[in-house]
Amino acid sequence: MLTRYKDVLLFAARLIIGGIFLSAGWMKVADMTMTVGYFGQMGLPAFVAYLVAYAEIAGGLAVILGLWIELASMGLFVIMVGASFYSYKGAAAMNIAVFQALMPVLAIISGLFGLMVSGAGKFAIPVGKKGGASVSA
Repeated sequence: MLTRYKDVLLFAARLIIGGIFLSAGWMKVADMTMTVGYFGQMGLPAFVAYLVAYAEIAGGLAVILGLWIELASMGLFVIMVGASFYSYKGAAAMNIAVFQALMPVLAIISGLFGLMVSGAGKFAIPVGKKGGASVSA
């Protein structure tokens, strides 16, 4: 029934998911000193803070624009796997309900899975001869 709205809904999903990553990355870059310190408290080196921050910005933009959607979604998925690990670790250390701490991360991962299998839809910047913004064959 909603299949006729597939491209509009994919575009809306891309705006939401891409916007989440774009804003998260931008907040990290806006205060890299704090970001590096926070990552350091988790036992991660400074280069990981820079890598994650700029990958979130680049991945978020790619998702919003519909560019190389599978590749961008996979890269952001890797970041979210790391986030879920550290969310779990932090929640367990603070005696917080672990599943509750993981719910936002799992919701974003679900959205990324949807984009990986659905592609960007019609409302994307065309790349390549096919006109699609996809890296798959």
